[in-house]
Amino acid sequence: MKRFNKFDFARTATLPDGMTAAQFGQLAGFSKGPAASSLASTEASAEVIAALQSSGVTEQAISAAQQFYEQVANANPQNLSAIQRSALLANI
Repeated sequence: MKRFNKFDFARTATLPDGMTAAQFGQLAGFSKGPAASSLASTEASAEVIAALQSSGVTEQAISAAQQFYEQVANANPQNLSAIQRSALLANI
């Protein structure tokens, strides 16, 4: 199984200068942990979309992040966080 890490994410999604992958995840509304991921929404709220836009996150960065998490989910279907994040980003 291929292992992914935050450096793979950073190479994939071009985030605004100074923004970390963790900060992006917080703005996007990512849940943490398997239990939270299984209950998390895959619908992006207007607040999430506004927060991302006001922070300078581009549609291209969101698309790249969605593709990254989709690859992680495909490589490891047991990774509920990646599945939820991919689905959430696809709805932004």
